[in-house]
Amino acid sequence: MKKILTTAAAIIGVLSLGLVSVTSVMNSSFNSSAADSLKKQDISYTELVGRINQSDCGFTISSNVINTKSLNSSSAPLSGSAVKGFQFYYIELSRWSSGSGDTNYTDKPIDDWFLNWFDSSLAALRKNGGSCIIRGCYDTNGTVAKSEPAAFEMLQTHQEQLASVISKYPDIVVGIECGMAGQFGEMHDGRYVGDEHKRQILDKWLTSLPDTIPVGVRTLDEYIYYVNNSDIYESKYRSKTVNGIFYPEKITRGNCAAYTFENEVFNRIGFYNDGMIQDNNDAGTFYSSRENYVSLVNHQSANTIYGGEFSGASGYVRTENAIWQPLNAMTEFYNTHLTYYHGGNRAYELTGQFKNGGSCTCSYSSSDKATTMANQYTTWLNELGSGMTGSATVSGTSVKYTYGGWSTAKVGDALITKLRTDGNVEADLSAYKGKSVATFFEDHLGYRLVLKESYLPESVSQGGLLTLRGKIDNTGFSNISDDKVTEIILSDNSNGDNMYVLRTDMNVGSWVGGSSNDYELSLSLPDDIKKGNYEVYLRIASENPNGSTNEASCVRFANAGQFAYSVQPSVYTVTSNTTVNIIYNSTVCGNYIGTFTVI
Repeated sequence: MKKILTTAAAIIGVLSLGLVSVTSVMNSSFNSSAADSLKKQDISYTELVGRINQSDCGFTISSNVINTKSLNSSSAPLSGSAVKGFQFYYIELSRWSSGSGDTNYTDKPIDDWFLNWFDSSLAALRKNGGSCIIRGCYDTNGTVAKSEPAAFEMLQTHQEQLASVISKYPDIVVGIECGMAGQFGEMHDGRYVGDEHKRQILDKWLTSLPDTIPVGVRTLDEYIYYVNNSDIYESKYRSKTVNGIFYPEKITRGNCAAYTFENEVFNRIGFYNDGMIQDNNDAGTFYSSRENYVSLVNHQSANTIYGGEFSGASGYVRTENAIWQPLNAMTEFYNTHLTYYHGGNRAYELTGQFKNGGSCTCSYSSSDKATTMANQYTTWLNELGSGMTGSATVSGTSVKYTYGGWSTAKVGDALITKLRTDGNVEADLSAYKGKSVATFFEDHLGYRLVLKESYLPESVSQGGLLTLRGKIDNTGFSNISDDKVTEIILSDNSNGDNMYVLRTDMNVGSWVGGSSNDYELSLSLPDDIKKGNYEVYLRIASENPNGSTNEASCVRFANAGQFAYSVQPSVYTVTSNTTVNIIYNSTVCGNYIGTFTVI
């Protein structure tokens, strides 16, 4: 039996509404009023080394290119692994575009059968507790120039039609990558890739979708142009002082990170970077100082999304800049709240060289330049190290570089210190000391919650006050990006045969990547609660449109523990399911935090 406590049964003095009185204390001492009566629970507070796949962050399952040319009105909606876990849906729309290169296709609205197919596929994803990132485009291969419809208005009609379906699923759509135009839907090499067209495409997504769905843009300039040319900036900010800050005539590449906007549509604009740590400006993602860009993404992605991939990296990455070195890259991932990485990208592009290492030869203008660059590379290896291996051999005006990759680099004191000082990480990272940087990167994409302390009373009377105190580290790069509900579950056994579920107002979205977070909850038990021993669980999950909890979407803590959890296979490293023991109980759909007795 599962019993959702009524408001009357759960209210205690502080709150006049809601089920539970909650004090969520961030990075400070607890309210110690009940401290003497609480007992530290016998739980493993050790972080498990290994990936705990969540439904809404991390590596997306192998990118699902939805090729509409291969579908028709009798096609079954997506099923199986395509509607489980964290997905990237890449919707190819050339079937409804005269620019597709296929004379059978003309500019016309998307057919109803496809919209129904897409709707059913998203419904299946929701049912299975999954989430997704979505990008629309007319050319997924980068081979058809000007593949978009001849009329821009038709492209925007397609946006509106997709948005009409996506809007039904704000609980599972983590974000939209603002594509549609250009090759790969990346706003370059297409009909509608000028500033004004890109502004209108972004605006159409923002105005057609619920305000809980963020939209990521490909470049810094797209964000700047949108803000500068909006009616909101014109009327409320341009050349005005707001909250003590003077806003300029225009924000620029150099100053955009200095300006924030409260309760504006701008706050829904995130970034997707398909050239992460590729070169000094990430393949055109930004054209200002890297520090300025990271600062902007830091405050934008705290409430939106940031992700992408390392596209087509060349030897330049490894020889002429140091951003790819672990001490710089991992620090940047915390500072940009890196939420996700596109799956299926050959561990992580360039035939796995980011992860596994490789070699390249670069030519320079003179032998002196070659020697200088070789010495610089060697210096980086020595200074930034983390176990990086490599060499630089000069031959005339050329240098042959070798590099060990992140799989040979180790997480050591230097990296942990760098993350604490420059990445503002407070969470305990000691479980990964001595492990490979590749493993650290893979396991910490998105959020990663680890229970570090849990205190409960030994016993509480029927109708009495149950106080729970603890600490949860988020060792991942990012915070939880979408809205979640939190519930305390009281169960008289691990099978959940007799359960009481109490919803709290704990704000887990404020647990930013790298943070350490104290919590304190006080729950008023029902007068008629059954006496006996109870296991206590903390559930964090998405909410269905009807207000119920989507139990299939529950967040799993990364603590080693007693309950078995089957890890989904990764598309690029693991070929079969593995099972680990963590404190997440899949039967109860919650993370175990201790026991107490009702007397």
